[in-house]
Amino acid sequence: MATRKITLVEPHRVKSVWKLGSETRILGTVRQRTPLHSQLIIGAFLRNSFRDDDVEIEILDNRLENPQSDQLYKVVPYGGGTLEHYRVGLDLESQYFRNVISKSSILGLTVNFTQEAGVAIDIAVRARLINPEIRVVFGGSDVRARAEHYLRQAADAVVLGDGERVGPRLIRSLLDRKSLDGIPSIAYRDGETICQKPKADGVPMEEVHLPAFDLVRQHIPQYVESHEGDLPEGISPPLAYVETSRGCHETCPFCFTAGIKYRVMSSRQIEEYAEHLRSWGIQSLMMIADNELTPLLMQNVRSCNMPGRDLIIDRYRIFRRHGFRWEFSNGLQYSMFVKDGRIDEELVREMFEGCYRLFIPIEDPLDLGYKKLYGRPSERRKSTADKDEIFRSHHMDVLSAIAATGLPMMNFGLIIGWPGDTVARVHRVTDRCRELKDAIQRANPQCQVLFTPFVGIPIPGTANWFDYQNRGLIREDVNNHPEAWQFGLTTYGNFEMVHARMEMIADLNGEAALKEWTSTGVYPHLVHAKGAAKAL
Repeated sequence: MATRKITLVEPHRVKSVWKLGSETRILGTVRQRTPLHSQLIIGAFLRNSFRDDDVEIEILDNRLENPQSDQLYKVVPYGGGTLEHYRVGLDLESQYFRNVISKSSILGLTVNFTQEAGVAIDIAVRARLINPEIRVVFGGSDVRARAEHYLRQAADAVVLGDGERVGPRLIRSLLDRKSLDGIPSIAYRDGETICQKPKADGVPMEEVHLPAFDLVRQHIPQYVESHEGDLPEGISPPLAYVETSRGCHETCPFCFTAGIKYRVMSSRQIEEYAEHLRSWGIQSLMMIADNELTPLLMQNVRSCNMPGRDLIIDRYRIFRRHGFRWEFSNGLQYSMFVKDGRIDEELVREMFEGCYRLFIPIEDPLDLGYKKLYGRPSERRKSTADKDEIFRSHHMDVLSAIAATGLPMMNFGLIIGWPGDTVARVHRVTDRCRELKDAIQRANPQCQVLFTPFVGIPIPGTANWFDYQNRGLIREDVNNHPEAWQFGLTTYGNFEMVHARMEMIADLNGEAALKEWTSTGVYPHLVHAKGAAKAL
């Protein structure tokens, strides 16, 4: 029997209810039955590192232990009304939570989304009250950007980069009550002093372990939900995330992973990954690499000893051979499909034969303010067309070619509501989205087209974050109200953009979709998408 336990925690989902006059609406999306990913990788490499020690690894998924429970934990004034924030999942006062924490030596929490920061800190604070001897480690994108906040609130240490090499050293030192000095890529609290060590390079993908599904075997049948909505007809759960690479060559100012060194899995790893997923009964995949198409910029991928384009094609042939279907959940830099003015139709076919849905970040389809929308760097240098011509003759053509492969669903993500945005401009964006929808449905009348508008928020640690902080544009306090950092709300006080977003959802997807989203927090539903197509 293990005497020491490491418990890896997935925080609750946050449901935010806006009460404004007689209206009550859920803003944002509450999805509980999506797969886990980070904890499965962390659990795998920790277990391998402590194989000969008296250590047990457990995963606590607060979303799924009691999925029907909503606990109101915060009410704040917002936009002339109030916002009520609820923890959705396990009750922190439950005996089950108390039992898990009382038996744990280490608590590891992953916080990638700022809106969950308050909930995650509440978990850690409650855990310390139950078990004063417990040691708390935080990791994830928001933690890397705001390490001191977590250390001042509840953490003994935070991980500032990839955990494969750093994590085992950190955990061993915490378990043995040894100094953390000398461990790279971490920050920790020494009395009242915050100590931060230099970041180490990102680990090669060959050091990334296969996910430890045995740690969540009881929950695998519940992995039935994608972030983009219900599964189309003929697509079967359970689902799993697939991260074929880390890092991105682009430097988008709103993205936390901008400019991080690129690393990619070889075909041999993909083959092992596919066999592993199959052995655990996984049926469908959600691709979440930072930039799936970066290998197109590499004539030869040194770690794989093959051209980047061939590596991508090989990847999807392997997944097809194992019988998987997939969606691109993190979006694709679709402008990369164009080279020398021509669409790479063979590559499009290889990637989308087997794909059931594509989330497409068109970001700002009116102003095309981001370089990545103009194609590969070589294409950008040669282009002399204005943004309207580029959108109509380039982007619409590429997206139509993708739809023409027979793709069942396309979900377009776009950003409105940055400082200075106006309702009139949002209406022009909506008109452009209608043009795009018409082009897609001409290419594939059976393709269901949805639009997911996001209100622009400055993600901590990004270029926008530092810029808007310096300019005094951020009205919300991220430390006291992190829940405002979700794409249904505004952090600038321009509340008309919250309303404009809801109007855009109704205009492009139908009133039924808006009602579903704001009454349940779950969007979109396929039946509503069909109805919206008729309504428009």
